[in-house]
Amino acid sequence: MVEITDIKKFKKNVMNKLSGYRKQDKFKLACNPILNENKKMITYDDCLKLVQQLDTVECIVCEDTMLFQDYTPWCMYQFSFDRLNNRIIHSIDNIRVICWGCNSYPNQTKKCSRCIHSQNSTLQEFQ
Repeated sequence: MVEITDIKKFKKNVMNKLSGYRKQDKFKLACNPILNENKKMITYDDCLKLVQQLDTVECIVCEDTMLFQDYTPWCMYQFSFDRLNNRIIHSIDNIRVICWGCNSYPNQTKKCSRCIHSQNSTLQEFQ
């Protein structure tokens, strides 16, 4: 289970993510109205519940440790909500939690050059 130690900071991070997702989803709604019929965009509470239900802090794609707080804006290891079907909005039944690197740059080697952490140091935080 993932434990959020600074809920205020976590909420700010999630709300920033949701703001960006809403912009993407407006386009998805316009392009695919039938696929998105009766779909509801995820809320902060949905996101919190999904993260808290995770069994591990490891990304299910690359198995690297995801960061849920204390990361820089472009950190490859920060958590992200990935759409399973990219033609459908970020709805509760269409997302999974993976690292931002796997979500944004699939099939590429991750190198987090803007952060002061290394993957080895993030592993120690959660053990």
